[in-house]
Amino acid sequence: VLREGERFGRALSPIDGQPIPGLLAVAVIADNCLTACSAASVARLKTEQTAKKWLEGVGFPWLAIDRGLTCHGPLAPGNK
Repeated sequence: VLREGERFGRALSPIDGQPIPGLLAVAVIADNCLTACSAASVARLKTEQTAKKWLEGVGFPWLAIDRGLTCHGPLAPGNK
């Protein structure tokens, strides 16, 4: 979603219904899809910096794309 020149993901704030200035996309690898999807969903409800810090602490491999279209995380291209 592009709003006033800024990129936003599909997540809306449960507080005010506005787009969350967080990560555009998050992928997580876990032992089962419920855990992976839950972790990715929680991360998408946080601001970019908070989400990346939270994902680092979860302990699963992850990939996130920020609003500048930069990839982050252990699964990001160039990270092995």
